[in-house]
Amino acid sequence: MIDPILPLYASSFNISYTTVGLVISSFGFARIFSEMPGGLLADRIGRKRVILMGSVLCGFSYLSAGLAQGFIELMFSRMVIGCGSALMFTAGLVYVGEMATKVNRTRFMARYQSTFFIGGIIGPTIGGLISERFNLRTNFFVSAAFSAIGIALALLIKEYKVSPKPGKESHPISVLTIVKDVRIMTLSVSCLLLFLLYSSVNGTIIPLWGVEELGLNSLQIGFLLSLSSAIVLVVLTVIPRLEKILRRSSLLVTGLIICSIGMFLISFASNFLSLSVFLIPFGVGLGLVQSAPFALLIDYTKPEERGLAMGIFRTVGDFGMLVGPMMVGFLMDIGSVFISFNVLAIALGVFSFLVWRVFRRPE
Repeated sequence: MIDPILPLYASSFNISYTTVGLVISSFGFARIFSEMPGGLLADRIGRKRVILMGSVLCGFSYLSAGLAQGFIELMFSRMVIGCGSALMFTAGLVYVGEMATKVNRTRFMARYQSTFFIGGIIGPTIGGLISERFNLRTNFFVSAAFSAIGIALALLIKEYKVSPKPGKESHPISVLTIVKDVRIMTLSVSCLLLFLLYSSVNGTIIPLWGVEELGLNSLQIGFLLSLSSAIVLVVLTVIPRLEKILRRSSLLVTGLIICSIGMFLISFASNFLSLSVFLIPFGVGLGLVQSAPFALLIDYTKPEERGLAMGIFRTVGDFGMLVGPMMVGFLMDIGSVFISFNVLAIALGVFSFLVWRVFRRPE
C-alpha cells in the first residue's frame, strides 16, 4: 500500500530526488542491521514475542510516518518500520518452519510466502485508491490499523518450544559457527540471488528498459510486474505436489536453472507481447526458488541456532536487494540490457551447479 505513494509523499516535503531516494532506501538499510539481532532475540526470548515486538514497532511507525511534518521524521519512521518488519518476518519464518514437520515444511513455507505475493498484488491498487479518494497520509493510518489487527492475531498464536534431542546439550551458538557451515552459506547466497533478481529485474530493468527501449507505457509495465508476481503465486500453490517428486534441494536447483533460461529469453524480447511470454519461465523459476531455501535452512539447523541462522540468511539476502539495482544499472551503462540479462543468466547457471554439488547427497 505504501510503496506506490511513498516517493510522492516524501517529495511533498520539498526535498530533492536524492533525498527522496534516501528516505526510500532507509527501510532496506535498517533491515540489514536488524535481521541478525532479531534472530538472536527469537532464540533467546521466543519467536512469538519477537513477532509481537515487530508488529508493534510497525504499527506505531506507520502512525508516526502519517503524522510526520518533515522528511527527517518520515525517514526515521521508515527505518523503524524496517526494523519491525525484520523482527517480524525473521521470527515468523522460523516459527512456521518449526510448527511444520520435515515432510510438510516446504508446503507450509510456500503457503506462508504466498500471502506476501497476494499482498504485493492487491496492496498497491488499494493504496492508489485510498490516495485518490482521501490523501497520501491516509495510507499510513490504514496501514497502522492493519498492523493493529496483526498484533491481535499474533497474540492468539501458540509459542512453539523446540527442545534439543534427548542426550544432547545445547551450546552457545556464534555467528562464526553458522558462517562456517557451507550448506547454510550456500542457502544464504540463494536468498541473495532471489532478492537480487526480484529487485533488479522487476524493480529496475523492466521499468527502465520497457519504457526507454521497447516504448511501453506505465499500464503495460504495471501489467508485466503483476504478471510476474501472479506466476510466482501460482507456482507456490503447486509446490506441495512437486515436492512429492523432487527433493527440496532439487527444487532449488531446478528453479535456478529455469530462472537462468528465463533471463536469457527475456534478453531477446522486442515488444510487449514477447516480453510477457518470456516472463513466464522467469516467474516459474522465481516461484520454485521461493520456499525451498527457507525450508532447507530449518532442516539443517539446530533449534537453538535457527533464529540466528535465519537472521544471517536474510541479511545476506537484503544485500542482494541493495546491490541488484546498482549492479544492473552499471552493466546497462557500460554495455546493454542484453549483456545485463546474460551476465545474470550465466551467474545463475554456475550457481545452480554449485548448489547441486553441495546438496547432491540424500537429505
